[in-house]
This record gives sequence, C-alpha cells and structure tokens, in this order.
Amino acid sequence: MNYSKRKKLRQLLDQTPLRPWRWEGNSDVNKWYLVSVKRMKELVMDFARWGTRGAQPRFNVDGIMQKASNFIKLREEHHKSFNLDLNHPIAQLIVESINNIEELLDYVDCLEKEITRYKSALKIIAANKVPYEITDIDFVIHLAKTALEEDRENKEK
Repeated sequence: MNYSKRKKLRQLLDQTPLRPWRWEGNSDVNKWYLVSVKRMKELVMDFARWGTRGAQPRFNVDGIMQKASNFIKLREEHHKSFNLDLNHPIAQLIVESINNIEELLDYVDCLEKEITRYKSALKIIAANKVPYEITDIDFVIHLAKTALEEDRENKEK
C-alpha cells in the first residue's frame, strides 16, 4: 500500500467518529444504525425516507444527522439515474476501507514475515553471544542479515 493511499485513509479516519463502530438494528421500528461504541452509541450513520420510493443514509455532522442528499457529488456514468456519489468522510471511508482492505492485509502479512525473519536472525546473534552492547539499529540489521545468510549457508551444506 503506497503512502498516498495510507495518507488518504488516515485523513478520512481523522474526520470520522471514534471507533470501533458497529451496526445496531431495532426490530420494533425496523431501523438499522451504524454507531460509535466509544461515545455511548453516538450515531455514525442511519437511514431516512427519500420521497416515496426508499430510504437514504444520513451522516453525523457535528452531532446533527444530515441526509446523504446534502453530500451528493455528481459523476459521469453510463446511466442517467446512477450518477451520484456521496462526498462525506464516513461514506468515503466505508468505500475506501472495502476497496483497500485486501492490499492492507497483504502489506501487514509482508511486514509480519519480515519481523519473523529478523527475530530469527536476532536469536542467532544472541546465541552467538555478541560480546558488546548494540545501540545502532543499522548495525543490528546488518548483523541480522549476515546471521541469516550464514544460517542459510549452513543449512545448505
């Protein structure tokens, strides 16, 4: 995941209510809500009627629930009726999260593999009882890489 994607996600996160969020449904009135658990179930998103045909989501703006139609952004599409987008940080975060979660997880997996490799190398260094205190991280990384290479060479023999 490149820096600009991570930066965009962080900016959107900074503009949204505290997490974690969860959906809550009320079967008595047939309504669903997306709420912030940390703020006494502060509404993040809910749905309201839009004309006589359906409902539209609403988003929290400074404690007031605003209709999604207040955040409409036009876009060019192939079908005249489906040319609207929502220009609200919560709506964008939902979409960006879904669109980027796989790449984010791949990135985390890669980092975890690197951490495991360096932990193994540090165990090798510790087993060799390095006789001095190491305070330079670049030197530690150099020792770890060297130890990994030596360990691989020994296994190949």
